[in-house]
Amino acid sequence: MRAWAMGVGALVAAGVTSSLPLDGWYDCAYFTFGRRRRLDASAPPSVLSTYPWTPRGFSKHATVGRQRTATSAAAAGSTPSAQCATITVPLCHDGVCSSVRTIDVFVKRIPAASGTNSTSVWLVQGGPGASSVAMEGFLVDWYTRLRGQVSVYTMDHRGTGRSELLGCDATQTETAGSVGGSSVTLSELPACLQSMQRRYDYQPVAFSITSAAKDVAAVIAALDDAHVFLYGVSYGTAVVERVMHFSPSVVRGFVLDGVQSEAFPTWADAPTFTNWDRDFSVVAGRFLDLCQDDAYCRPKFAPLGGLRPALLELYDGLDGGSHNCTAFVKTWGAPDDAPPSSTLRTLFGSFFPDMTLRLLLPVFIYRLHRCTSNDMDVLTFALDQMYGGGASSSPGDGGDDAPDSAMLYKTIVYSELWQRPTPGLLDLYQDFADSTMSSGIYPQVVEYCIFAGATSSEQNCADLGTMLPDGVDASVNFTYTPDAYFNVTAAIPPHASVVVLSGKLDAQTPHKYALDQFQRMTGTAKRLFPFDYAAHGTIVTTPVATTPNNPTCAVSLIVSYVQNQGDVDKIDTSCLARVLPLVFQWTQGAAKDTFNVTDAFDGVVGQDVPTTPPPSTTSAIPPMHTDEATVSYLTGLVVACAVLGVLSLILVALLRTLHKLSRLDAVSSVAVGKV
Repeated sequence: MRAWAMGVGALVAAGVTSSLPLDGWYDCAYFTFGRRRRLDASAPPSVLSTYPWTPRGFSKHATVGRQRTATSAAAAGSTPSAQCATITVPLCHDGVCSSVRTIDVFVKRIPAASGTNSTSVWLVQGGPGASSVAMEGFLVDWYTRLRGQVSVYTMDHRGTGRSELLGCDATQTETAGSVGGSSVTLSELPACLQSMQRRYDYQPVAFSITSAAKDVAAVIAALDDAHVFLYGVSYGTAVVERVMHFSPSVVRGFVLDGVQSEAFPTWADAPTFTNWDRDFSVVAGRFLDLCQDDAYCRPKFAPLGGLRPALLELYDGLDGGSHNCTAFVKTWGAPDDAPPSSTLRTLFGSFFPDMTLRLLLPVFIYRLHRCTSNDMDVLTFALDQMYGGGASSSPGDGGDDAPDSAMLYKTIVYSELWQRPTPGLLDLYQDFADSTMSSGIYPQVVEYCIFAGATSSEQNCADLGTMLPDGVDASVNFTYTPDAYFNVTAAIPPHASVVVLSGKLDAQTPHKYALDQFQRMTGTAKRLFPFDYAAHGTIVTTPVATTPNNPTCAVSLIVSYVQNQGDVDKIDTSCLARVLPLVFQWTQGAAKDTFNVTDAFDGVVGQDVPTTPPPSTTSAIPPMHTDEATVSYLTGLVVACAVLGVLSLILVALLRTLHKLSRLDAVSSVAVGKV
């Protein structure tokens, strides 16, 4: 261990101690795990390579073989080894809380070639609660694209990954042998919260957004690079924005991708998870409406008034009980008393955030409307491809590929990203029931009430009645009061600039919040790049129609931004004209692999003669095959604003919570109240 002296100015700005003990830097592997697995609950089908929108090279779920190829290619190009270290930081930074304890945070880097300028780029992962594992491939790729002249870093937030891991070790409630397996049940939660209170000096604020941001600022200051650029994705933008408040002198640029905006005049305008289903529905509705602009999709749904009206009519028909597919949809695992529309809303909500899977939506809606026995066979085949087991793993997979922390997610979400007092469970259920599709956030109300110690202090918690476990103690909680940075938009530091990247089909961090953050940030050194058809995490959802090894457009913009030392007026924007369009038409090969028919919409099993014309060069993008080296920036799903990581519940588990609605005492009489 050794200590690094830090400049006084940097220390004051970051509010950190005078030295940071370091255990490192040790040569380490580029990739933490030998095999990559999808980070969410819905496993991708093995036929991802043949989908019409996202061919294999643009998949967010890259295979290990291609990762290893990328690593070998990097090594052949004299890319230095990755280096790893743990750095000791205070449990409580100055101005946050009081404790003499310290914790370790984990950092990985690829250092710039010797003799080059001291510039670094930091990739700040999302979550909350996600480790930096999904960022590792980007380190290799960005290092290469920046020609080895820039050091690239990532780190695990305090509370997750290889850093101090926030969890329930003493109670063992996150182990496979516990009542809920790796998930903490409501009855197990109070003991877990009590254990975390004791372990961390009753200081949940030690795991706040500000605490994580001060770690980033402290480590950057300790490294003493002359010019630093911070890239944050999803929840990572909240951490980067918080660092912006500190205005560290060495940070020349901030990149926000999939923005968690900061300020909001009312709770109704807030990017909180309590608004998740409402916001998700709006973005999904925009996708449905784009069918009207597509020459192939529009005629399919013209008799039904369009894709969106067709979906809403389908929901009504299924719930009415007379639709041919009512019984069929009920076989998908929902409780008998759960409306079939809830099954579909949740299933479609799991499809939509993915650039590949969202193209299933028109086909499912079209075939469910018609609902012949052939349609049922076709859709059953597709579902078996995705959920039949085996597609998401292979021999040798060693469990989850990322040591994420559900407890860190909940600590931050229920403290800063959840409306207080909480809306009622039925209020949030109604948001879900009114949606075009979504995840269904409403079950988390019960957990919020326990986690925040609000079982009696908030009316909508008290009204939950028997849904709360026996013996809940309101004094046992693990949330904190937001600090002075909460609901305040950071100003752009005078020595820095900001680039904002946003997808207009991003349901996890909707574009409206990126636009709001951009407009509220005072300062002129800023640039907004919206992408009409991109989903969450534009560094993987903005493929361009060029040679296979070219980066996505968002990556090109970031590389140019760094190479031009943060001058937003000098960014090379030529890739914007080459971003691939949204295409609804399926190629015969993609349809066959996914649905077992060559015509996705009208094909009959066993009769592989398409009834629709083959795609033309102007109406559809055929499957593309990319060079193996492409995957250095495609190493995994950019973890979303946590809801799909933590709320991407197995369909059956989510829908079974509907049973609990009938157990509420007097909730139906509670008025909806939103600030």
